[in-house]
Amino acid sequence: MAKKLGFSLSGGGAKGIAHAGFLKAMEENGIKPDVVTGCSMGAVVGGCYCAGVGLDELKNCLVKLTRKDLLDFNLNIFDRRGIFAGKKMLNLLKKYVGTRDIKNLNVTYGCIATDLISGKLVDLTSGDLALAIRASASIPAVFEPVDYNDKLLVDGGVLVRNPVKLAKKLGADVVVGVDVLGGLSNTYKCKKLFDVGMRTFSVIDNLYCAKLGTKTADLMIYPQIKNVETFNFKNLKLAYDAGYKIGLENVKNVKKLVS
Repeated sequence: MAKKLGFSLSGGGAKGIAHAGFLKAMEENGIKPDVVTGCSMGAVVGGCYCAGVGLDELKNCLVKLTRKDLLDFNLNIFDRRGIFAGKKMLNLLKKYVGTRDIKNLNVTYGCIATDLISGKLVDLTSGDLALAIRASASIPAVFEPVDYNDKLLVDGGVLVRNPVKLAKKLGADVVVGVDVLGGLSNTYKCKKLFDVGMRTFSVIDNLYCAKLGTKTADLMIYPQIKNVETFNFKNLKLAYDAGYKIGLENVKNVKKLVS
């Protein structure tokens, strides 16, 4: 390719599994990125991909995910910084990416997190890959924040949904952003305390974070994901298939960008 290509993968919870489908469609058509950046679930998929985890293996893991695979209750949540400890998530990540350093991956990679101390966005472009992904995907109050180099890190989506600027900072000449969340669903039902908290997070994200940085993308892609709720790990293959479909539809557009 004449130009260095970057993929920026948004946060999106269960919907973020669409990123694996998108990457599969790109790979099947001979398109390989030079840079990948991610936020939250986008950080998970992107980090595993850059660490060399095969996309078929990644798909098999992701479409079978359940809340039990990720959630480990803190016994006394009133004395903790999150409902869930996050150890299960970290151990699952280590199972696939091991103890890799971000600087030593197959593809240039970075993810974003939010520092609760400074209130600023943090670019994670070196150090322990699994821990960086864990920080990027740590939904505030749901998961324990990550203590990281004098910072207290939570989900990057608190400030920015899609790290397009980071992809360019890491050397991409052109950046394709994939946003799996889109707008707010009018059919969402808040039945439990967890639902209320997550819906609140989604409202804030949709109003303030969704468009930050996306204006600098050379192409923004929005998979149409139906019947998959962001924080409900059911029907996950539908999310994967939606990402694969939108990827195939944009093969020519991406090739045109890098020619």
